[in-house]
Amino acid sequence: MPATHADGAAFDLEQIHLAPDGRGGATQIPVGPDFWETIDQSPATDNSRVTAFESRADWTTWELRSDGEEILYLLSGETVIFEGLPSAPLAPDQAVIAPRGVRRTARVAKPGKVFITFGEGTQHRPRAAAP
Repeated sequence: MPATHADGAAFDLEQIHLAPDGRGGATQIPVGPDFWETIDQSPATDNSRVTAFESRADWTTWELRSDGEEILYLLSGETVIFEGLPSAPLAPDQAVIAPRGVRRTARVAKPGKVFITFGEGTQHRPRAAAP
């Protein structure tokens, strides 16, 4: 089921991220060509975001959320989420909660789509580096 704009029009969560305000509302954040380079400059992304994206290949970084947990929900495909170690294999319609303060990455066994809630305080490290 597609998400809808406040006016009821459907939109794609890959093209517009949502930033819940904690009071039942959400700010829409359009995804443009410089989205990831400028994401830290948007006050709407200070806390959490809700989005979906195509996961076609293994993630290239380890991620760590120091200020909150992250929920990853696999819509399609097959992915293994590594939280440091051990790993959590996911099939469609399965989710995992990535704990605060634990580095994680993913191996994509079969390309698919992931629904994700981003938390505040994200740190990245190249995947070649140890967790």
